[in-house]
Amino acid sequence: MRMIEYSDVRAFHRDVSEALAAHEVVNNLPLGILNRGVGGEAKPDWFMARVESAECPCELIALMTPPRNLLLAARDRGVPEEALRLLAEYMEKNRIVPPGVVAEDALSTAFARAFTQKSGAAFEVSTSERLYRLDRVEDVPLRGTLRPAEARDMHYLPYWMKAFADECFHVNTLLDAETARWCIERGTLYILEDGGLPVSMAGSSRQMPHGRAVGPVYTPPYLRRRGCATAAVALLSNVILEGGNDYCALFADLNNPISNSIYQKIGYRPVADFAEIRFV
Repeated sequence: MRMIEYSDVRAFHRDVSEALAAHEVVNNLPLGILNRGVGGEAKPDWFMARVESAECPCELIALMTPPRNLLLAARDRGVPEEALRLLAEYMEKNRIVPPGVVAEDALSTAFARAFTQKSGAAFEVSTSERLYRLDRVEDVPLRGTLRPAEARDMHYLPYWMKAFADECFHVNTLLDAETARWCIERGTLYILEDGGLPVSMAGSSRQMPHGRAVGPVYTPPYLRRRGCATAAVALLSNVILEGGNDYCALFADLNNPISNSIYQKIGYRPVADFAEIRFV
């Protein structure tokens, strides 16, 4: 086996996109990020690599966009132990230290073990997530109207986005107005209004060859349990499908049974379980 690291996002996309697209929904995270990378958003600190064997040019694919976690995808959704060891050894030798790893459960855990075996570091599962796919929106009760986020929403959007990140990633993130502006300018964030007031937000920024991902989804605590998130996700899912996509995809925290129940009522069906592992 051979480990190949890339500095050119277009060359990396050329060599791995077909392998990722073989399981498009499962690999929607790296696919969506790479699509944005070749569109001009790649940065010099991105880590991009693949492990090839005599049988397959993409036994293992790795992508990391600091400060985010390392993303992994394997041939046939397997757990290639030798390729994982090769990647772990390469990263350790070159002092490439990811904060964590995100992949399907078995793959994520196997890499974490390989990466920490020599260093003696520990790891823990910080979030268990379920990946869902929707092909058709079910007939669910809706409230309010959905519209693209606009500049007039900037007085609260950065706070909603920080609150989402704090809840989702279990960290205390910085207030980031620039990201909110970026979402508004690119039309990736939508606001649900009820009675003329903003009550929930839902975003969609990752485009795959045949589908699009939903996220983030956030409703302030004092407005929850009123069907706001259900309406926002259902309406945005319809926007995505009517825009020519075959499906929508989203991740849900398995420790949040309410959101998992909401998504399934809308029409989202389980595809795979993922583990976000943190190195400590």
